[in-house]
Amino acid sequence: MYCPAADRRSSRMFRASLILLIIGASLFNGVSLAVASAAERTMNDLGKEPPVASLQVAPSALDFGSQNVKSQSALQITVRNTGTASVTISGVTVTGAGFSLANMSAGLSLAPGQQTLIQISFRPATSGTVSGTVTILSNGLASTLTVPLVGTGVSAPATSAQVKSAAMTASTAAAATTASGSTTATSGPLQVQLSWDASPSPVTGYRVHRGAASGGPYSVSTANLITTLSYSDTSVTAGTTYYYVVTSVNQSGVESAYSNEAAATVPSSAKPTTPSTPASTAGPTSPVTGMALNGSAALNGTKLQLTSQAQNLVGSAWYSSPVNVAKFSNNFTFQLTDTATSSMGNGFTFAIQNAGATALGPSGGGLGYGPDKPTGASSSPNKPIAKSVAVKFDLVNNNGEGADSTGLYKNGASPTTPAVTLGGGVNLHSGDVFQVHMTYDGTTLTMNVTDTAHTSQTFTTSWPIDIPGTVGATTAYVGFTGATGSSVSNQNILSWSYAPTSTVAKTPVVYRTASLPAASSGPAFRTFTYASFPDTTGTILDATAIGQSVTFTVNIATAGTYDIKLGYKTINSRGISQFSINGANVGAPLDQYLTSESYATKDYGLFTFASPGNYAFKFTTVGKNANASSYSISFDDFTLTPQ
Repeated sequence: MYCPAADRRSSRMFRASLILLIIGASLFNGVSLAVASAAERTMNDLGKEPPVASLQVAPSALDFGSQNVKSQSALQITVRNTGTASVTISGVTVTGAGFSLANMSAGLSLAPGQQTLIQISFRPATSGTVSGTVTILSNGLASTLTVPLVGTGVSAPATSAQVKSAAMTASTAAAATTASGSTTATSGPLQVQLSWDASPSPVTGYRVHRGAASGGPYSVSTANLITTLSYSDTSVTAGTTYYYVVTSVNQSGVESAYSNEAAATVPSSAKPTTPSTPASTAGPTSPVTGMALNGSAALNGTKLQLTSQAQNLVGSAWYSSPVNVAKFSNNFTFQLTDTATSSMGNGFTFAIQNAGATALGPSGGGLGYGPDKPTGASSSPNKPIAKSVAVKFDLVNNNGEGADSTGLYKNGASPTTPAVTLGGGVNLHSGDVFQVHMTYDGTTLTMNVTDTAHTSQTFTTSWPIDIPGTVGATTAYVGFTGATGSSVSNQNILSWSYAPTSTVAKTPVVYRTASLPAASSGPAFRTFTYASFPDTTGTILDATAIGQSVTFTVNIATAGTYDIKLGYKTINSRGISQFSINGANVGAPLDQYLTSESYATKDYGLFTFASPGNYAFKFTTVGKNANASSYSISFDDFTLTPQ
């Protein structure tokens, strides 16, 4: 029987609501997630595909491998929109102890075919394997994308420090001369002042050991670990010679081998002496000995405190007699802390001047040196310091210089702009102890700043400057200035040694990478010709992914501290690499990408080689610029300059 209703049902166009969910597609070993917009689709619409949102990530997991506790590395995830609809990333979360997100903010929209990089950092706080997860959220996807993370923290063996000086001084006596780069000691009564360079590996502190004979045996002189880079031994006897070594201790309690030995002799007449005028070839070996203090500057035990946590303070401290400034080596450690407010300031300078031992500049952004702005009158009654050169360590953005900057200034100029932003992970607001190493060769002042708590965080820069011509003589007063404004901090100089250097130049040691033994982790490693290289020949690692590496074997003939530089070629096909020596990261990652080719030099800063022998110079790819066409990294020469 004919049934109109049934016919209508059979002829009715079939309608169904479809939500298309596609999970599991892969691209370059990644994972993807896609979803079409929910829509009513009829059979008549089957020829019209709705827009599909699809994200794919690569790699599908990040393995940071093993790295030293408290060292930091970074890997990248590529996120690509392979769909036909735009996708907005509404958030990225990272779980797992030591893992953190470095460069991603919510609200990023990717059009079809576009991609972005998510950089994940790993900094293990303790030994052991840690797992985590990166979660990528998007309102346009049915669920979230996840990328597993894994990394292992290992305790690096502690590396011994290098003792710089052991000098007998009195609290009011002139400091003894210490030649740069050597271990010497001369006498003066009451105490032995010992100072040393920071260990190149992460440590929790140092122990001082003392002996009665050269070569030991030694006994521990410090019951507790020392976190600074200097020590005053007051338990000394007249007419006795003491021999000192230093060890460093890492987080796991592993103690290093002994450092080099330093000796000091206590004279038979062990009574305080009156201050003496140092010769023009002498310089300070302590921030509390023979100092002329002005304003808020004060001695606090073995520390020189430029300012305390109070507003609108200004202080200066000068070694009380002029020293030779024609060529010199200058080393000091400092710490900036603020327990009272959330705004630290303002900063301090190391300065050389011929205005006199009472020189004291403006407060606030003037840092005790110059006006707080380049133009206009200073609100401080103090005059800028004339006939001078200063290097600043600036915590506050007063005139566009940023809140973590350095710079060189002359004749009392405003220590604001121009300025250089501190890089390499150096953060003056961290509260850590920083080691500063300066050298002046008569034409260029070079400075390296290292966070002693995280020695891979280091920054090096230099300035061409005629210091004697600027200050008007080959001798001048050397010291520090510091100030607070509405921002405050305790600004302490913990150790200090300044020594004029001879006119004999230190000859750099150059290693041609084309002639060094090298081993690749897998990618092709080859030589290539580039006219701008000094000898026209360099090497290149044809890396194709993160984590690939090449290791050079470099023979160090003479132990000591060296400044390390690398020459390389920039171009648009270069990646980002991390440099390490025997497993310890040195300097910040280097991005060799540029749109046009050029010859460039990277200064990785200072590294101390504890003994002669072969060292592994390793370069590992950690990422690339989004516009770079490959991960390859190039090399010309390593230049090691003894310090």
